[in-house]
Amino acid sequence: MEAEESLSLREKEILKTVCDLYLKREEAISSGFLSQRFFEVAPSTLRINLFSLERKGFLKKIHSSSGRIPTDFGLRFYLKYLSSKQDCPQEIKKFFKKDFEEKDFFERKNLEKLVEFLVEKISNLILAQISLAKEEILIKEGFLEFLKDKWHQDEFEELIRDLEIICENFSWFFKKKLASFNFLIGKELPLVRKDFLGMVKKEIVHPLKKSKKIMIAFIGKRSMNYLKNLAILEEIKKMVYER
Repeated sequence: MEAEESLSLREKEILKTVCDLYLKREEAISSGFLSQRFFEVAPSTLRINLFSLERKGFLKKIHSSSGRIPTDFGLRFYLKYLSSKQDCPQEIKKFFKKDFEEKDFFERKNLEKLVEFLVEKISNLILAQISLAKEEILIKEGFLEFLKDKWHQDEFEELIRDLEIICENFSWFFKKKLASFNFLIGKELPLVRKDFLGMVKKEIVHPLKKSKKIMIAFIGKRSMNYLKNLAILEEIKKMVYER
């Protein structure tokens, strides 16, 4: 709460707007753009507010002449305090109800079908692991489409390496203190070297057989739609527990 109390109402409004725009546009936001489109104040006034948010750790500059983007801390603050909760898209809800109402998610073929559908709808890499008493089965979908996205040439090699690390250590991301974080943003992702990825994850334990569990993670750019993806995962968990 200390971070929330350190911001004025104007700073919260500006931070929310910058985060909203960053997640839609994937680019730095300038004081001039904010002044023209969102706030009826001079760019010079907004620069003072932006500098204050930067000094407090919520925003950062990529280059000296650029606008600002949210820091990992700023994005997490936005997701926790400033954004509105999203519902699972109706199209996905209808698919769940039609195709999965009576199916067991803890069977590999059913989880694979679910993951294949979701990859088409949300354009993220999806990893899903079924943990049974004596084995762990990792399902990976969406790699090719994910790698076709607009990545800078100097990012690509690091991206491949970081994705390999995430796959090799997938269960680890759900353990210990990480288990309480539904979102992992940029440098919050442990083990990886770069900060251009984000993860939304959820663990679902079988309601009757505790040795069975599913771990699902959506991996995308740092500017991914965290709230929509979390709503989808919560809908899956809801279906499992309401049967």
